[in-house]
Amino acid sequence: MRHICLLIALSTWGLAPAEAADYQTLQWNDLLPPSAHTTTQPDPAQTINHTGGSAPQLEGSTRPELDHHQVRIPGYVVPIDGDEQSVRTFLLVPFFGACIHVPPPPSNQIVFVTLKEPVSVDELWDAVWVYGTLQTERSSHELANAGYQMQGVRIESYE
Repeated sequence: MRHICLLIALSTWGLAPAEAADYQTLQWNDLLPPSAHTTTQPDPAQTINHTGGSAPQLEGSTRPELDHHQVRIPGYVVPIDGDEQSVRTFLLVPFFGACIHVPPPPSNQIVFVTLKEPVSVDELWDAVWVYGTLQTERSSHELANAGYQMQGVRIESYE
C-alpha cells in the first residue's frame, strides 16, 4: 500500500514519454572524475561514529563536462526544506541513511536538488529517480556539502 501511495504522490509530476527520453541516465559512479575511480572510498558502514561526534566529509572533484546536462539519477531523499507532507529542496544521496546515520558521502556523491513546486513524498526511505538539469556547482548545507546541484523537474519511484 505504501508503494502505491508513493507512486500516486510522485506520478503527479510527469513528463511526456518523448520528453523523458531526452534525459541521460546517470549512476553515482558517473559523477566521479576518472581519477577518482582509482582511489578507494571508505565504506560508510565502517565509518559510523558511535561517540556522537561528526566525522569529516571528504571533498571530491566533479565532472565539468556534465554541467547543464539533462539527466536522471536514482537515489534517496534527505529533506532540506519542507515538512512531513512535502519537500521543495533536498539532498539526493546514493544510499539510505547518508548524512543522517553515517558520515556524509564525498561531496561529488551528493546532489542538492531544488524543485519549482513542493512535491508530496510519503515514503522518504524509498529510492526515487530525479530528473532535471545538473550543474557542477558546489553548495554547503548543515548536513553536508554537495558537489552538484540540480533544478528538478520530475521525481518518480525507482523500480
